[in-house]
Amino acid sequence: MKRLEWLDVAKGLGIFLVVWGHFYATDNVKIWIYGFHMPLFFFLSGYTFQVKPSSLGTYIRKKSHSLLVPFFVFQAITALIMFGFQFIYEKTAYPFSWMEFFFLNGEVGFNSPLWFLVVLFEVEILFFCFKKYLPKWSWLVLIIVVGLTVLSTFDQGIRWPLGIKIIPVAFLFYWVGLISRERKLFQRKWFLSWWTLASCVVLYILTLMYANDYKIVTLRSMDIGQPFAFFAGALLGIFALCLLAIRLQHIRIFSFYGKNSLVILCTHYYFLILFANAIHLITGQPAIGSYPISMTLGLTLLTFFLYGGIFVFLRKRSIARYIWIR
Repeated sequence: MKRLEWLDVAKGLGIFLVVWGHFYATDNVKIWIYGFHMPLFFFLSGYTFQVKPSSLGTYIRKKSHSLLVPFFVFQAITALIMFGFQFIYEKTAYPFSWMEFFFLNGEVGFNSPLWFLVVLFEVEILFFCFKKYLPKWSWLVLIIVVGLTVLSTFDQGIRWPLGIKIIPVAFLFYWVGLISRERKLFQRKWFLSWWTLASCVVLYILTLMYANDYKIVTLRSMDIGQPFAFFAGALLGIFALCLLAIRLQHIRIFSFYGKNSLVILCTHYYFLILFANAIHLITGQPAIGSYPISMTLGLTLLTFFLYGGIFVFLRKRSIARYIWIR
């Protein structure tokens, strides 16, 4: 499949929102961002899905290389960093857990965004099996997945090993992404209009404020409030951002970050450590949970400026491709 510029732009915008949400953003900012930011990446992954004449084993090996290898590499790097900081500041050993390292207790340790790689791997393998072996049973699969999604919301806030609880709803967003490509949704003139973009934004706001009680949702622990309101709101947010990305697809800086969204996802918590220590050094107090928008947005912009410099430097040294940088 030919690489789509607007899709990379959508990833770039999406990863910016992910980082901003994690950098001491206020609850109000998180409400707007968390309502769709992680579903967006499942949707975009589904949009590019293709059933190729390959075996399940070959597909698993391919996805393991692109998703599980980065997961374990960055888990190991994070553990080393945390060991170092714990020794420097506390003179004690970092409380390392193999259960967290392998995502076996629902936690992944300090670098929490890494959960996405494992869940996406699981979704992609299941979806491959569905499309390759059960293509005529779509309605039955849909009913089962919707049922499992509803069941997974009964005990919200509880995290399951390997993110299993997230799989059904992530599977649905992935599927809608593929359907959007197959139906050529983003090529239809009526859908590409400014009226559609404005309608998606307005309906997204109304869904957050009234249908889902204006709360912070968290896909990672399936703390999503009303499941149908969450799903509808997330799709509206996804469509709005994708329509915006189509209008911005000629701005290469957005696609540049989108192409490197995996590395940013896996490493932006390292900047969080840096900023937390800087805040402690300047104020004499530990970093708190949230700061004004001007500060959190400024930290996010600074981080992406630094990423740009680092990526360009590594590309010039011809080693970028070995560490997933494009």
